[in-house]
Amino acid sequence: MRILANTRIIASTLLICVSVGAAQAQDRLAVPALGPTLRASMDRAVLVKMPEGMRTVVIGNPSVAHVNFDKSGLAVVTGRSFGETNLIILNEHSEIIAQTDLIVGDDRKSLVSVQSGTSNKVTVSCDPRCQPIAVIGDDERSFSGVSSQISTLTSNAQQAAQSSAGSAPSPIAQVAASAPAVAPSAPASSPPAKPSGSSPRPGRSNDGMEVIPARPAPKMEGVSAEAQ
Repeated sequence: MRILANTRIIASTLLICVSVGAAQAQDRLAVPALGPTLRASMDRAVLVKMPEGMRTVVIGNPSVAHVNFDKSGLAVVTGRSFGETNLIILNEHSEIIAQTDLIVGDDRKSLVSVQSGTSNKVTVSCDPRCQPIAVIGDDERSFSGVSSQISTLTSNAQQAAQSSAGSAPSPIAQVAASAPAVAPSAPASSPPAKPSGSSPRPGRSNDGMEVIPARPAPKMEGVSAEAQ
């Protein structure tokens, strides 16, 4: 009886743990609704549930953030630069149904700013090794250099992907067999002609030189290779 009771207690405890874990996972996956203030991070996307009846989204400063939405009511807000702007939501009759303040910051804990003098600031991302990144407010030379390297790397990757995806095997060029080599002509002093019907046999000429009659070269048909 005690064993059966302990088994029931363990099973109930496991069931409670599974239920709590599922509820927490569902809460983490839940999309928050649009409130009076929306915070986004630099170069990161935030998924927001817009109010019902949304047809148009007006953003005060598109350089601060970008908003992409669909008819399902979900919107993706991506921070572009540090700053603050506002969002205005309109319905199909161009009436305001919601508006909010949008603040774009940077909560990345791996960023480290290196200051040299009063204006030469360089930002690196340390996770765990420190690598330079392009952040608004950095020194112009550092920002331009990192941005140029990123653009070059992205362009090379796109070209490589297009080349590997769109290239096809080149057709094999037709190759014709070379003509057979011409057999050397017989020496001037040829042996006496043999009667027709008899096969030529090696012999010696009048001056004592051995004469081997030349056999006709084997006939070769043209050979070509075509693409499969």
